[in-house]
Amino acid sequence: MGDLGADCVMASEVNRECRETYKANFGEDEPLLGDINCIDAKILPEFDILTAGFPCQSFSIAGDMRGLFDETGRLFFEMLRIIKHCQPPALLLENVPNLLEIDSGKIWANLKGHLEDSGYFVHH
Repeated sequence: MGDLGADCVMASEVNRECRETYKANFGEDEPLLGDINCIDAKILPEFDILTAGFPCQSFSIAGDMRGLFDETGRLFFEMLRIIKHCQPPALLLENVPNLLEIDSGKIWANLKGHLEDSGYFVHH
């Protein structure tokens, strides 16, 4: 159990070295799964908060800013697949510099629209 009384039910990381670092920081017993593309949402237990940082390289001014047109940017839809299936009461998603401005705001409007269509009030 975490310091705040919360339990992690699942973490996803595709990179082997990053998974090793995660386990070194949080322990071998943490529920760390690999590639989000391969995670069956049906196996996940009920949870209250989904926290996620979909790949910032696709959205950040430090990256190529291709957003949803980038392969890693499309991982947003894998996260959305899990959200739609599990319907947690709350989401906390990472923001990156320039997210609201990419493609004249169209990328943000698309992301926000998908979240709202899934039943969430989006505050940013």
